[in-house]
Amino acid sequence: MRTISIYSLLLLMLVSLASCDRVEGCLDSRASNFDVSADKDCCCTYPIFNLRIYPTLNADTYSPVLFKEDAIGTVYQVNDYRMYFSGIRLVRDDSVEFEIIDGLNVSLLDAEAVEISEELKDDYLCITPSVLTYEVGAIIAAGNFDKIRFYIGLDSVANSLSPSSFDEDHALADKTPSMYQNDSLGYTFFSSTVVLERGDTVRSTLLTSPKMVEVDFPVNISANFDFELNLEMNLEALFEGVSFLTDDENTIQGKIVNNFESAFFKYSD
Repeated sequence: MRTISIYSLLLLMLVSLASCDRVEGCLDSRASNFDVSADKDCCCTYPIFNLRIYPTLNADTYSPVLFKEDAIGTVYQVNDYRMYFSGIRLVRDDSVEFEIIDGLNVSLLDAEAVEISEELKDDYLCITPSVLTYEVGAIIAAGNFDKIRFYIGLDSVANSLSPSSFDEDHALADKTPSMYQNDSLGYTFFSSTVVLERGDTVRSTLLTSPKMVEVDFPVNISANFDFELNLEMNLEALFEGVSFLTDDENTIQGKIVNNFESAFFKYSD
């Protein structure tokens, strides 16, 4: 019996020593901090998808002082523009879509005024003038991709929330100038301010349903690493066919919406 007890004690000591030697680390091979030497899973982080927007006016880099001509030759400048992106997805060459894994928990009131919780994909971007890089979020995606898809606008849940529902650095927090209208209308999905050479100012705002945009975007994405995709937004193409002097507000809005699909490209130097 004494011999068995000694063996049992030795075995317990060996197990204890083995457990002390376990290495904590990420065991998910898709993660950016994958640790092949780890044997105790913890603390995985995933690659960050960044989107860099290059605004242009055809061959020119966007500037609010550049002059362009509309459909009937009226000279104009794009003084300002702002819009929301959401629902951003990468489409692999086998047609499988990949979206970010970051979630956003929000509180809502149901039809009976009872507070409920809902999780949204937190890929909302507020696009503003100048060349800027936006962090879309963490994503698990690798391989050859053909397209990028996104919506200009917001889903109904996000659009029902007020800016005070979000942290101050969030895309849907209050901005200057504000993109939020009121509780009943929600957010402005797109806005632009165009100044005509003769001095008139034409402001366009869109509160319609989100508009999906699909852009051909052949790219290879490596596993485990952050990456950045460069997207061109051609504002002159966005206003293609618009006559700022003769079109009414609804006509201008309709033409802009119809032009969304043809205004975005994979950026190349």
